[in-house]
Amino acid sequence: MDLKKASFNSILYVALILSCSLLLFSKSINTEPTSTYSDQNEKIVSVYLLIDTPQQLQKYVNDLAKIQKPNFNRVIFSFVRPTLIDYQSGNLATTGILGYYTDHDGKGAQAFQALKTAIKLSKEKHIQAFLSVGGSNYSCNFDVDKEVCGPPSSLDKNHFYDWFPDPTDPSQASIAKTCYANLIKLADDLGVDGIDFDYEEFWHADKFAINWSPSGSGEWSIDIANTIIKEGGPSYNNLMKYATGSGSSFVMPRTVEKVDAILHAMIDAPGAKYLKFAAAAPPVGARPITGFVFNDRLPDIYTKGGLWWKGNLKGLWYNLASYDEPIVSRFDSLGLMTYDLCGDNQALCAPYANGPLDLPGQVSVYMKDYLNWLKSDDVSKPLLTVDNIGKVTFLPAKYHIKSKIQFGFEVNQPGYPKNVNGQLQLTNQLVDQILQQQKESDGVIIWQMYSKQNTDVPDATTTKYTINQSCKTFIANDSRYDCNADFPSSVK
Repeated sequence: MDLKKASFNSILYVALILSCSLLLFSKSINTEPTSTYSDQNEKIVSVYLLIDTPQQLQKYVNDLAKIQKPNFNRVIFSFVRPTLIDYQSGNLATTGILGYYTDHDGKGAQAFQALKTAIKLSKEKHIQAFLSVGGSNYSCNFDVDKEVCGPPSSLDKNHFYDWFPDPTDPSQASIAKTCYANLIKLADDLGVDGIDFDYEEFWHADKFAINWSPSGSGEWSIDIANTIIKEGGPSYNNLMKYATGSGSSFVMPRTVEKVDAILHAMIDAPGAKYLKFAAAAPPVGARPITGFVFNDRLPDIYTKGGLWWKGNLKGLWYNLASYDEPIVSRFDSLGLMTYDLCGDNQALCAPYANGPLDLPGQVSVYMKDYLNWLKSDDVSKPLLTVDNIGKVTFLPAKYHIKSKIQFGFEVNQPGYPKNVNGQLQLTNQLVDQILQQQKESDGVIIWQMYSKQNTDVPDATTTKYTINQSCKTFIANDSRYDCNADFPSSVK
């Protein structure tokens, strides 16, 4: 153990707890608890706070202590690892957050108290406090997808990977039950308002994908359609049973069933009764991938759906709604990760054939996908017909889930694609343009609170500008918030 580092971190934790405690003691603050379920009309400005070190948490607390009113109403403390086997109440050791993938410096109990105090301070400031599980590193099975994960795990660098145990796999079921029960226990011990589900297991969807047969013959998949009609119609289960096994595109029933089981393990737990649930959702997640079509094209994507070619989680949330609509509606919000999009390759980047490559255009398309398929004002059941010349028409169901739908901003330089010229860097002008475009939406998720400004791009935005402008768009009329707050402090 590095004794100097351990001692330094210990001092930081003590300072963090004392600074929060003194602030709460010295100021008269309205301490009404945050309601468990947000008003359906409430707009949400969510800001992710990446805390791999105690210094990052201390910076947040110091900044929050300096302002009377915040400029956002939800903070998401990130990230907890999914494989939460050995959690002990009151100790962050092995939880994955604040650097405690292992017992780290042996100060997990102090780190727990520091985080709990920061959560309490947030709630006193009328900020909903969420705990995020997953994220990119904690959704990566290095043994399966090491090329995508990144550098190997390193104890010296405190750099690790983890992934979600599968309750539907008999070899993992017992571990999964323990892990998700511990997650709810951790949330309860910390006193958070909710859990953010950041599931990014592309590797699982790819590994267990099965072929979607109608992609081979499109609207002329006559035999398949007639079989489905004969067996009772185009239910999700019938589509997976009778329309798979051949074809060039894919579907992901194993992943849908895994995610559904994970969500039930968390949401059905007695301790989760009063928790809110949010999700960081893939922008492509709402479009059906069970189209009787040859490709994704306009305007068919809004009536017939499209196809999935692996490499992302396209259709995940739509398929979840088809498989288990109540579990999706239990979510308070779905936040679209409309960032790390690309603009340099029509075939790879466009949301449909010949679709937009600019950032506002892509945000608009993906938001429309979610609103069209999952938040529709014209709810309908799936319809499958074969006309007198043998042409097949399949119109997937449209749902109206209770969850709010948010779009996403990423402040820092995008991590994708590697070609800088294809990166869609967020600028002040784009912040304003997209907020104007999406002002009727349910709000925004912002990655992340202490992102560095990309000074290589003229007019590249900052977190403060992005949060303040988002505040003015969505929560300016709420007197608990100040949309000109000097928060957060700049990152050097």
